Amino acid sequence: MLKERSNSNCELCTSNVDTRQYNIPPSLNETVDTCLMVCANCYDQIEKNTEMDVNHWRCLNDSMWSEHVAVQNYGLENVTTIKRRRVGQKICWT
Repeated sequence: MLKERSNSNCELCTSNVDTRQYNIPPSLNETVDTCLMVCANCYDQIEKNTEMDVNHWRCLNDSMWSEHVAVQNYGLENVTTIKRRRVGQKICWT
């Protein structure tokens, strides 16, 4: 169902390269309402396997308006995280 919802594209940046299911913590249940389809780039940054590329996350301008609550909530959470990490540096989201 998640692949159908996302057309196998990343629900955050729309990439179709190396997508996988990401369970939004602290969810213990894997349901379509607690998961996202994400690409390898988003996944690695979310899991802190690579340094956060603030420019990549400009994609949240669009994904936050998704009709799916899981995508909206994660987008908002991620924007807040980026703002906390970048305190004192101007970030232009448009």
